[in-house]
Amino acid sequence: MRAPRLMQGAKLTELSLTPFEGFILSRLDGSLGVDDVAELTGAEVSAVAELVARLDAAGVIEWVRATSSIATGRPPPTPASGEQRPPSDATKRPGRGPSDKVGRPARTPARGVVRTIPAPPDEPRRLYDPVELDEPGVDLDEDRRREILDAYYRLERSNHYVLLGVPRDADKKEIREAYFRLSKQFHPDTLFGKRLGTYQQKMEAVFRRLTDAYDVLGKNKTRRMYDDYLQTRDEVEAVDSGLAAGEAQATEVERTSQRVAAAALVEPTVAPEPSPAPSPRAPPPRAPSPPPPPPEPARPAREPSPVAGPRPALGEDERRVLARELLSRRLRGATGQGGRPPSTPRPAQPSSAPAPVDREALLRGLATSLKQAAHTTGGGKLERHLTDAATAEQADDLVSAVNALRLAAALAPERDDIARDLERVRHLLAKKMAGTYEKQAVYEEELGEWEAAARSWSRVIEGRPAQVRGYVRAVEALLRAKAADLKQAKELAARAVELKPDDAKTRALLGRVYSAAGMRANARRELEAAAKLDPEDDFVKNLLRELK
Repeated sequence: MRAPRLMQGAKLTELSLTPFEGFILSRLDGSLGVDDVAELTGAEVSAVAELVARLDAAGVIEWVRATSSIATGRPPPTPASGEQRPPSDATKRPGRGPSDKVGRPARTPARGVVRTIPAPPDEPRRLYDPVELDEPGVDLDEDRRREILDAYYRLERSNHYVLLGVPRDADKKEIREAYFRLSKQFHPDTLFGKRLGTYQQKMEAVFRRLTDAYDVLGKNKTRRMYDDYLQTRDEVEAVDSGLAAGEAQATEVERTSQRVAAAALVEPTVAPEPSPAPSPRAPPPRAPSPPPPPPEPARPAREPSPVAGPRPALGEDERRVLARELLSRRLRGATGQGGRPPSTPRPAQPSSAPAPVDREALLRGLATSLKQAAHTTGGGKLERHLTDAATAEQADDLVSAVNALRLAAALAPERDDIARDLERVRHLLAKKMAGTYEKQAVYEEELGEWEAAARSWSRVIEGRPAQVRGYVRAVEALLRAKAADLKQAKELAARAVELKPDDAKTRALLGRVYSAAGMRANARRELEAAAKLDPEDDFVKNLLRELK
């Protein structure tokens, strides 16, 4: 399989790339194909292919043979004209040819190479442990084991269409055929009499998800609801991916600024220059020339800069150490080695001691030099980022506006106006996405995915911090979740009470959280307050009876 790779020395300045396209570009290292890059970055395959085609036309990438695969479940891209692909095992054996209908090869690619490459921090893909392939006492060959493990460990990330291996516009016949074909592969009864070990539970889990997918996609009403949910999820994932790429780029800019600022501190002139030697006095007229004075001792040459040649990259701690060292050396040069002001020089003797230096002025000058060095890193990019942010906000592209302001804040961290603009645009984005998060949360509640629903409701709150509904639904989801975060539930419920202190439901909700946390006295206090606000609430009465 061919893979794109950025050419050495390629000039990208003339290409207009978004932050997310830059993130995709960073993954074009010749080890992954187009499909694998899409799986790794969370982008659509068509978007990656379009970007790669644009880069190829610009002459900034080259094509090499891929060195790894992340087993995306999609068929490899068609080779270019004239390229010979070695036949796979699936094509060598009769009856095991690739299935074009479901869009995946019949034989699951090996994943051993992938497990040797650490997944990125923001990559939710879960790779199974290789020892699972070596489970003893199982009557399955290696290909069958890989097939089951691949399907099982993709369940959490696969939507119904991906799970069945059909496109989103598939008709009912395609969905039905895919379901019955996969049922024969993953129903444990098809392997009756064989020892399956832990693979039996994994096959049962896959089969249940296949059945759920078929039940949803096989009916028009439930399929429309699911398609609406997928559309909102795609929108959320696009926003999250764009923000993640922008944050990574801003972090790199900030680190570069810090390295330049730290390197700018280490200069040859770290101490004040000595005063020039006084000119020798001319001999008095008509007097015999005195013997020549002894020559002045040669002045020691200045100590060369400790940094010679290209400066190495400096970390945050090293930068701070260098800053403190420079400040100490400058202060010693201004006040004397012992930290006391130098004695006043005699009028008759020329003095080489430096003039007194204001310590506060020196500190302010040092801070200014740091800021100037940081600004130098941007090379005039600061204003461009601010202009890009304003243009993107005007076009309602708030993700790009946030990312541009992040870059500007990284170049000028002391600018409070930029920090305020960044926070303002972030709130605008959260407010714009609140409706999308709410749709996602409601569907997740219907599926009983309470942890996911709580996360979605929390994001609704970010855009609608003054509305009680989001707090209430988030707390209820947290209380139903298997691993309930009671601390977060308490904070959200307390905020709901602050917004509506005279509402019996918010008081009762906070009481339920306290009760779940075992804080009976606090629970009784809130429930009694709820009972006073609504004496006819039987639910509150029952909760109070349980606490007695």
